Amino acid sequence: MKTFGTQIDGVWFYPRPEDIAALSYDELKQLQLSGRKAEYIIDTSRLIAEGKLSLEELAHKSEAEVMEALLSIRGIGPWTVQNFLLFGLGKPNVFPKADIGLQRAIQRLLGLSQKPSIKQMEELSKRWEPYLSYASLYLWRSIE
Repeated sequence: MKTFGTQIDGVWFYPRPEDIAALSYDELKQLQLSGRKAEYIIDTSRLIAEGKLSLEELAHKSEAEVMEALLSIRGIGPWTVQNFLLFGLGKPNVFPKADIGLQRAIQRLLGLSQKPSIKQMEELSKRWEPYLSYASLYLWRSIE
């Protein structure tokens, strides 16, 4: 989000939640986001900026607790939480089974004629536990 981020010594930083919370929905919609997505992003940023959602506290919670806390927020679903666990908190055993990129990577890896089902993804992923996050990263990388 270079539009609202900050550049320091040639390096771009994402905007802080406080910066996004101060925006209007229309400002985000100008970036080709739907009205709903703009609302979700700004409303979640406001929760963080107002101290109603602490990212620092989430870092000390179990994956189940993080899932419970975030799924209660309008616009946040399981895929978003799984990606937050993986990329935001660096949890080592996360495998977003509903991710289309992971499904395509598994399809290519195994030479399947169609994308695997969620059930197939669950079964296949068991062999990579407790390092599902690493498997996810390698699979995504395989289709770049």
